[in-house]
Parts: sequence; C-alpha cells; structure tokens
Amino acid sequence: MRQINVSRRRGTGLGGAALAVSMLLGVSACGSDTPAQTPAQAVEHDYQSYASAVSNKNGETAATWVNAKTLTYFDGLRDKALDDDEKTLRKATPIDQLTVLSLRKNVPAEVLRTGTPQAIVASGVKNGAIGDGSLPQTGLSDVKVNGTQATAQLKLGLEDSTQTMTIRFDREANRWKFDISATVPAGNATLEQIEKSNKVTAKAVVDQVLVSRYGAKEAKAIWTPIGRS
Repeated sequence: MRQINVSRRRGTGLGGAALAVSMLLGVSACGSDTPAQTPAQAVEHDYQSYASAVSNKNGETAATWVNAKTLTYFDGLRDKALDDDEKTLRKATPIDQLTVLSLRKNVPAEVLRTGTPQAIVASGVKNGAIGDGSLPQTGLSDVKVNGTQATAQLKLGLEDSTQTMTIRFDREANRWKFDISATVPAGNATLEQIEKSNKVTAKAVVDQVLVSRYGAKEAKAIWTPIGRS
C-alpha cells in the first residue's frame, strides 16, 4: 500500500483524515454548568451538555442531545452496516464508509439489528465509535440563532494546528440539539483534499485510515456485513 502523507500540520495526511472522521463522529469537551441567559448562550450550554456526555462515554445522555436528522442518518447507516458488502459500501461517500465500518467494529450486532436509532448512537458513544475524545477543542464561537435553527463555529485542535468548522443545531423538545449529520459534507471535503494533495484515490485514503485504526487484518474483516440474523 502506498504510504499517504501523514502531515498533521497541514491536515492533508492521516491526521487530516482523522480530523475529518472526528468532525462527523463528534469531539469531546468539558461540560459547563453556567446558566444560559441568551439564545446564543443556550446553544453553547446545550452543546457542552452533549460534549460532556460524549467525553464521559455516557451514551444514553449523549443520544438525547442529538437532533432528529442525526437519528435518521444513523438509522440509514445501520442498514448499510447490516447489509452492504464491500462492493456496495465502496459506492458510499468516504465518511459514510468509515462510519459504517466503525459501527460494525464497535457497536454490538444485536444493537444494530434491533436497537432504536437512539440506542445505536448511545452504544456508539459508549464504545468509542462516536466521539473518542482524541481531538480536543476550544469551544464555540460566533453562535447565530435563527428561529429553531442555529449555527456556531467550532475550533478543533490537532497537535500544533487548528481547524474551524461550522456546526448546526435544531431546537427540539426545548433543547438545542447537535446535528452530527450536517458535518458529513465537511468531513468528505477534507478527505477529498487529502486525495488531491497526495494524488491518490478515495479508496486508498479509506484503506489507510482503517489500517491505522484497526490493523490490516481487522481492516479487511470489517468489510463483511453483519447480516440480519
């Protein structure tokens, strides 16, 4: 396998790939008990509640802080984890591929087969498939609220470099709930940058991320679908 540039400073190698995946799966942070006073402060307070739950691997709590779009997204990934062989899964976006394979690796088969979307998210957080806390971040900035929707800037730290991304929230059940699914395009864009910078295919990037995370043997094995029974 060709060795892809692993520079973390520029975010164009496996460090950048890890960042892209973590943008999707959520990053951990310290929670805050500061009372919310304005809509923008409420967004930040509620995000910290989610991030604190992820940091502590409290999956059940974390699942209450993601929005309906996120649950729908993971419900669709569940089907891929159960049914898609390698040829079929390779047609999905790189982020979807990596997330499905992470679910296969980290979430018990019975949860994927019979669990609710909330149960899948909860198990993913508990078992490290969602938000392993490997990329510390410095909190939200530039929070903008528009009715029942909000955006904020999240600065992610990666060794001696940082990257800022826009994250989104929906107001549901009197909470600002984090939209993990909205981070997918940014994650795919980062992986596409890695492909172009290293003049390699998406397949090569995905394969090297898998080998770096799981080792060559397991990286091959997790392409096998779990099945419905």
